[in-house]
Amino acid sequence: MSNITGTPEITSHQLVTSSLHPNEEVFALVHKLKANYQLGIISNVGSPLGGYFPDGYLNDFTVQTLSFEVGVIKPSPEIYRLHLQKSGFLPDEAIFIDDRLTNCDAAKESGLHSVLFQGVDQLLSDLRVLRVNL
Repeated sequence: MSNITGTPEITSHQLVTSSLHPNEEVFALVHKLKANYQLGIISNVGSPLGGYFPDGYLNDFTVQTLSFEVGVIKPSPEIYRLHLQKSGFLPDEAIFIDDRLTNCDAAKESGLHSVLFQGVDQLLSDLRVLRVNL
């Protein structure tokens, strides 16, 4: 992220690691969804995600699109296009979930279904509306 945004690498790393704490309920849901769906992750971190999560947390994500690898960050429409290309899905076949409205709006403008994460109960409700098999 630092080479894209111009932020010093140490600052980028501190910002991400200070705010990134695995939500156990979310990862339990991710594991449950993996039984029926292909899951992917798009992240603006400046290095491989494995350094930010405990071992095993990313095993359920078959496709990872990382900004430092592709040279674009959310909410750029290009990152959603690249992720879809890697996953093999059409935009209307994908659901993008994020805790930032600007990222959700950009995903929606790119043709993906989009859910603004505000909590696990709300996420479950929104996924049911989208007919996700829970």
